[in-house]
Amino acid sequence: DHSVEVKLDGSHVEGSPFLVKAYNADKVKVTDINSGVVGKPVFFS
Repeated sequence: DHSVEVKLDGSHVEGSPFLVKAYNADKVKVTDINSGVVGKPVFFS
């Protein structure tokens, strides 16, 4: 696990620091993603 701090104007955003897991990107496969728009959420499973 890793701790990621996210700050805005020097202050933590709500929930920061976040605990995240890191994985080998070579082992991740994502399929069936529809078109997306920058700045808008995209949902997939």
